[in-house]
Amino acid sequence: MSEQQAQTIITKFQKLQAENNSQTDERAWISEHLTSSQLKEIVPKVSLIGLHILSALEAGEKNGITLAQELNVTRGGVSRAASKLEAFDLLEKKQRSDNKKNFYYALTPLGAQLAQVHDEMHAHLEQKLCQLLENNYTSAEQDVIIRFIEDAGQLKKHFATLDKK
Repeated sequence: MSEQQAQTIITKFQKLQAENNSQTDERAWISEHLTSSQLKEIVPKVSLIGLHILSALEAGEKNGITLAQELNVTRGGVSRAASKLEAFDLLEKKQRSDNKKNFYYALTPLGAQLAQVHDEMHAHLEQKLCQLLENNYTSAEQDVIIRFIEDAGQLKKHFATLDKK
């Protein structure tokens, strides 16, 4: 591979990651598909973690530890996002009578609406990505894409220890 090809791949990959972190297009899609004007005002203020917490709670009440593990984020991150979601009346914080130490989070009706549209956005995006892959790449090329994403993920996961080997 030439140095120019390598630099092009790295630049495009970094741009893709940066765009993924901004979530602007996803928020716009969600806003367009919401019927509640109240939710349309709230969406720009809800973090990415917040949206994923709402989707995770569709299965039922969960505590912060469980949410942190499922979403691969810190408990503090869950706690901060949950506090904002509670302030927007998207979830409620509960304590069980048998355990006053742990808090559990549950969706409010408003939170359930936003979670559903967030899930629809992910399903729509996944469908579009599948169409892109099927229409533009051979099976062998798709295997290379899979291998590259796995390798890039491993590199990122073990980045701190790479120089020590």
